[in-house]
Amino acid sequence: MVASLYLIGSCIEDRFRKGLKPKALCLGVGGGALLSFLRTELGFEVFGVEMDEEVLRVARQYFGLEDCEIHVSVGDAIEYVEKLAGRDRVLVSGEDNGDFYLNHANGFGAKFDVIMVDLDSCDARNGVIAPPLEFVKKHILSAARSVLSDFGIFVMNVIPPTRLFYDTLIHEFQEIFHELYEIDVGNGENFVLIAKVSPVTSPLGECENSFLQKLRIAILGRYLDSIRKI
Repeated sequence: MVASLYLIGSCIEDRFRKGLKPKALCLGVGGGALLSFLRTELGFEVFGVEMDEEVLRVARQYFGLEDCEIHVSVGDAIEYVEKLAGRDRVLVSGEDNGDFYLNHANGFGAKFDVIMVDLDSCDARNGVIAPPLEFVKKHILSAARSVLSDFGIFVMNVIPPTRLFYDTLIHEFQEIFHELYEIDVGNGENFVLIAKVSPVTSPLGECENSFLQKLRIAILGRYLDSIRKI
């Protein structure tokens, strides 16, 4: 999923040059590895949403998830995005375990440079599905698009139960976003979809800036090279 940042590398580099931190929203925290990587290795300001408070407890106790550096909320990811899109105030964990409200009016703002979705569901009939069926709806994708920056990307880990599920998801993305890219993880199960608010501003493979060089060192280069436009 982190490889998706390659598509907006020049914009992220511009953020850093201006003394700003790019913002990431991670829907689904798990052990916190993705959030910690974005924060410590790439310098993002990171917000996370997790439904299960026990999952967060384990992430904090055993996987080193630091609340003082990563803002985490307990709640439903879909409701969280819809509240942000509706300009409602959203309570999140802040520095020193304090709280603040994330909205368009405060200093944090509610525009993200990347939203990453790593959520799944499981039932006896279909097994593991990612994302949950509730996410494959146009109004949810529209809400997510509305809280992305002008160059932002919406990234989703996908484990499709059927080809029809995957094709439907692709169609919904293409109805809402300007461009759509895919990474085939290569395990015969997972795909990563990357939806862009605006077109890629520079061709892939051009001379890489310092952020892109850092990204290539931090993750397997084959994932960067496997990004393809749908």
